[in-house]
This record gives sequence, structure tokens and C-alpha cells, in this order.
Amino acid sequence: MKMQISAEIERIVFHNPDNGYTVLSVKTAEEPGLKVTCTVPFTLTEGQKIEIEGEVDTHSKYGKQFKASSVYIVEPSTAAAVKAYLASGIIKSIGPATAERIVAMFGDKSLEVIDLKPEMLLQVSGIGKKTLEKIAASWIEKREGAKIVAELCRVGLSFAYATRVYKKYGNNAPQVIQENPYRLADEVIGIGFKKADEIALKIGFDRNHMFRVESGVIYALKHSLGEGHCFLPGADMAKKAQEILDVPADRIDNALEILLYKEKMVSTGVNGTKAFYLSSAYNAERYIEKKLTYLLGNKTETKPCKALIQKFSLADEQGAAVETAMSSGVTIITGPAGSGKTTTLQAIIACLKENNLKYFLCAPTGKAAQRITEVTGEEASTIHRLIGYCPEVGFRRDEANPLECNYLICDEASMIDIFLFADLLRAVPDKGQLILIGDSFQLPPVGAGLAFRDIIKSGICPVAELKTIHRQKGGSSIVDVANDIKNGKFPHITNDKKGETFFFTLKEQGDIALKIVELATKKIPETFGIPFEEIQIIAPMKKGEIGTVILNQLIQKAVQQEDAPSLKGFIKGDKVMQTVNNYEKNVFNGETGRVESIDMEEQIITVNYDIGLIPYEFTELDEIMLAYAVTCHKYQGSQSRAVLLPLHNSQYIMLRKDLLYTAVTRGEELVVIVGSKQALAIAVKNNKEQKRNTSLFVDFSLR
Repeated sequence: MKMQISAEIERIVFHNPDNGYTVLSVKTAEEPGLKVTCTVPFTLTEGQKIEIEGEVDTHSKYGKQFKASSVYIVEPSTAAAVKAYLASGIIKSIGPATAERIVAMFGDKSLEVIDLKPEMLLQVSGIGKKTLEKIAASWIEKREGAKIVAELCRVGLSFAYATRVYKKYGNNAPQVIQENPYRLADEVIGIGFKKADEIALKIGFDRNHMFRVESGVIYALKHSLGEGHCFLPGADMAKKAQEILDVPADRIDNALEILLYKEKMVSTGVNGTKAFYLSSAYNAERYIEKKLTYLLGNKTETKPCKALIQKFSLADEQGAAVETAMSSGVTIITGPAGSGKTTTLQAIIACLKENNLKYFLCAPTGKAAQRITEVTGEEASTIHRLIGYCPEVGFRRDEANPLECNYLICDEASMIDIFLFADLLRAVPDKGQLILIGDSFQLPPVGAGLAFRDIIKSGICPVAELKTIHRQKGGSSIVDVANDIKNGKFPHITNDKKGETFFFTLKEQGDIALKIVELATKKIPETFGIPFEEIQIIAPMKKGEIGTVILNQLIQKAVQQEDAPSLKGFIKGDKVMQTVNNYEKNVFNGETGRVESIDMEEQIITVNYDIGLIPYEFTELDEIMLAYAVTCHKYQGSQSRAVLLPLHNSQYIMLRKDLLYTAVTRGEELVVIVGSKQALAIAVKNNKEQKRNTSLFVDFSLR
């Protein structure tokens, strides 16, 4: 039976800041010590008076509880109560000291001032215009948004996501969810079909509702994008949609027709098979084909570069690569570790300078761009920053506003998915020339497609393949080990102090994890003089005893003070990684930084990246993760002075040659493998590649 009671909070028994779930001990007119469970989008404090709606529930373990469906804070009336209320941190930018100054000036009218005449707060010492704006915004959020966010939490959203939904739709958020909860999957970052579906079914949506079926079909295609596919064959499309939705086949067929009519999808033949694409994926691949074909017709008359080629002591295949790059509208230069791609790039830059040609250098990641700058002495940037993103209009550089250059050179091009590649090509001027450099043996892009490999396979443009390894052979150098792996040979590793690669044989996962921690925090810094900050752990998987999650926890515990202030698991000094592209912050997936500061009052973490200090509010912290240990996929394009690689038979699904090769080549001075030699042997021999459905330069017939 629903009821409403007034209470005073005696004690906060439990509070989960991630989802707002809270257990309170309260005092009511009828009884003290009543336990209340609730989900609230704000911080409660002891001594607060609240109004709660809900019903009494008897828990088998915890006894009598009041299960609250809504909680409303009763604003205090006395000056002392107002001061305690404000000092609780319930309003951003008001801590105990500021609360005392506000109440000293306005007394028991303080909340009225904040609500109706906030500009009067400028009279208070320490409150300027910026602080006032934060206080006013926080007050509005608490007064107007609290009820709505609480309502959203009750339909199954976490506090963080409920806050995002409220920010997206404002006071209309409940109405949006009631009318079509599947909009959340398309319009709110982090909320996918599964969560939207859970909410929809909870509020009574029919399983066969066309909103649901359309959203499920789109989800099937988006999920395939996440697996690297650009399209799904017709039979796979129907099967995946059926697995997701569990509805009659005719409903899926109807949804496909509707989505094709709305142009959210494209259907065509690929090599004789019917295929379904998201329109964005289809358009990206077709644009890549169109623009590359166009650029191939470009050519700039240049002076011969033979003298410069001799100056750099280039091998024949490297010299041929330089000449091809200078004469072709599109050139691909590919080769394994140690094949001289960097030296070839340096010679190309020298030739461009000799001919007074303007060029830009770029790479998919910040670390890769930084490395280009270090080895060439020339400025390089990430692709995202080169073509610039503006939240209101998208990328600033496109066909209407191309880059002002003769040549665009992109390193680590094998990492680029079809969407970013299409965006990059849009920024290349019509009369420009393009050079793509990469290692086709490394892991494919994290995103959809195999653009670099597919272009090579198509034969549409000149490909300069560097095969000769130019670094010193013998011993156990990183390059030699990497190329042994590439060629399917068990690498020759000698554990001497002059070596660059080491292997520690440990069979138990727990022992492997502890050894990794010891090596990273003590042994490598002491033995090789490589600071802990320049050591990267690369694990094949996220889960498991030697997965990134556990290893990050162990490393954090080893290097951080036990009682250090923590916000959502992050501590000042932690190494973190951005996990999604955030164009507004100008920080992109895979970039690493250090937690510079934590403001517990404001609930803000500031991270120091190469580009500067970037703040994250509490609801944005799911965009970053601890990065002492990361997966190989996440670390593509980056390098560290030392790399630690745990290997165990239990990771069988991820023990692959391309993954191992990529991980090993991330180390600049030292690579240490810890684990089972059997696991290493399995990885070396496992040449299986994950098949991807792509359609660059293919036959679109349907037989």
C-alpha cells in the first residue's frame, strides 16, 4: 500500500554514487531507526528532513524496510539548518566555508536568495560570476531536475544515464520515454538497444511494436559494425535480428522495408549475395572508392630525388617507394617492423621540401603522431585534430573547405576504419596527393572495415612493399622477435641483460599477475632505468585473472596510497585512457593521460593529456578507464619504452599471431613476456584472422 511519510535522516547506511542507490536510517513521528531504500539523483546528508513516498516491505534478511519510490528534500527553515544543508555539498561550488559566508550575510533567507535573486550572491566574498553561474545551474538542476531524474531511475536507468537523458531532453524526458524509449538508443551516448528495450518492456511496450523491431534491426547492424563488418548478408541479417527480437519473421521483413524506405539502410548485391548496410557504412565505402579513384589522376611535376635518395642511403625498394610517392596521386607504403618505413618517410619529406611542396603529416592516435614528430622533426597531428571537429557543424575540413596542401601523409593507416578514412579523404584537396603508410600485418581497425588492406588487395593504386629488415639481426632484438612471430616461427629469446626481450615462465594466472606487478613497479625501473610511467602492460583480454580489469586494480593498489581520495575508482596520479571520441572536449578514443586533480566537492576529475587539462564531471567518468593495463586493440598506434605482455592458455580465443605481433612491436626498448611458452607457441601458430564483411572495390552484382 502506497503511503507518504515525513522523516529526518539519522544515518546514511549505504550510498552507491554510480547509480544513486541509497539505504537510509530515518526517524519518523511513529518510529526511529526505520530503514529506507531509495534511488536518488543527489547527495543526502544526516539531519536533512525529507518527504518520502512508497510502501513498507519486509525483507527476508533485513526485516522491515520502507521502499521509497520518490524522495523530496524539505528545505530547512532556520539559519543553522540552512547552513548545514548548503555545507553538505548538495549544490556545486558551495562547500562548508562558502555556506558559512552565505548564511552570515542572508541568514534563513539564503535559499530564497539562491532561488529568486541569485545575483545577490556576488556580494559574498569568494563568489564571482563564473561561480555564480555554476551555483545557479546546480540549483536549477536540483530543484527542477531531481524529480525527473529520480523518475528516470525508476524505469531502469542508472543515475549517470538518467542525468544524461535529462540533459538531452530536459523536462520532456519522461514524455520521450513513454512515447518511444527506443529513441534513447540512437540519441543518447552509452545507451544502446538492450537498455532501451529493457525500459520499453518495463513500461509496457508490446514486443511486436514496430518501434522495437526497427530499433532491433538497426542494433543488429550496429553490433556487426562493432565486430568490424560493414554489412550483413541477407541470411545473417534475418538470423541476428530474430535472435535479438524473438518476433515473427514478417515483422522483421516489414521493418526492413520501412528502414530501406526511410534510407536508414541500404540493400544491394555483394559478390552475388544480398547484403544489408547501415546507410552511413555504405556511403562511407562508396565515398572512399570515388575519392581515391579521383585522386589517382593527380600528378605533380617534381625535380628528380635521386641525390636525396643516395643521401639517405636507401635500399632499392625504399628508393622506389620514394619515387612512386612523388609521382602518383595515391601511394601505399607497407612493410613489417624494421623494414625502413620511417627512413623512407624522412626521404619523402626531404623531396617535398626540395620541391617546395606543402604537406601535412597525421596519424590515427596521439602517440603515433608524436612519434612521427620525434623521428622526422616535423609537426604531426592526429587525424581528428588535423581535420578539426566542431560540435555544431562536424569536421571543419571537408570538400567545401579542404586542407591547404599538395600532399597529405598518414602513418599507421592500417588502423583507420571506413568512417574516419572517408572523413579524412573529404579533407584532401581535389588536386592533392595522398600517401598512406602502414603495416598490413598488424591488427585491423577497432572500428568497421579493412580499408588499408582492401585498397592494397584491389590493386587500384601503386603499392610499395618494403620486405627487407634493416635493423641489426642476431640476439633477441624486438624487431627479430616480431618478425619471427610474423613468419610463424617460435621467437628466439635470450634472457641476458643486453637483450631487448625477456620471457618469464609462469603457469598459474595468479603468479603471472603478481609477477607483472613486480616487474612494472620495481624490477624494470631498477634494472633498466625505465620509469614506471613509461611502462605499458598489454593484455589480450579484459576479463580473467590476467585481464586488464584485474591488472589495473592490482597496479593501482601497488602504486597508490591506500587512503587516497577516490572518485568512481579513480585516484590522483592514475594513468587513464579515453574510451570514446569526445569531439567537444577534443579528446579521442585511445588517448592516455594522468589524473591531475580530483575535486570531491564539485565531483570533477581533471586529466592531463598532451593537449592540456581536460575536466570530467561525475556523469562523464564512464568515458575514461584505468590504463596501467590495456588491450592490444586499445593500444594500436601507440608505443612505450617498455611493454609487459601476460600470456596464458586460458586466453585461447585471443592467442593470435597478429595480436601478438602488434603487442610486441609496441615496445621501443624492452618487451617482457610473462606466462606459458605453450601459450606463446599457440599464438605464433594461430594465423586465423577474424573475417570481415567489407565491400571496397568489389562486384555489386546479385546472381
